[in-house]
Amino acid sequence: MAGSMSGLSSPLMPCDRSVSIPCRRYDADATLLLVGFVGAGKKTLGIIASVALRRRFIDFDAVFRQEVHLSPQEYIAQNGPARYRELELKLTRTLLDK
Repeated sequence: MAGSMSGLSSPLMPCDRSVSIPCRRYDADATLLLVGFVGAGKKTLGIIASVALRRRFIDFDAVFRQEVHLSPQEYIAQNGPARYRELELKLTRTLLDK
């Protein structure tokens, strides 16, 4: 399985120079933000990455529900996608500032 991850570098695995993907050590303070379509696997990959990189994982949908008391889908149904994107951006910026 480690061969399939060659090209990625972390404190847990050495950088493999035999692949053409640039290898760099990650900044320990860097933020990893996963963006993608609904059902793409962002949460699953985020949890795996947080364990591997020994970083905290934040589930945006859970934060959204905590702040708005609605799921993103419910909020969009009630307020429309444009208002959801505005709030999504605001919450994302707040999380990135922490």
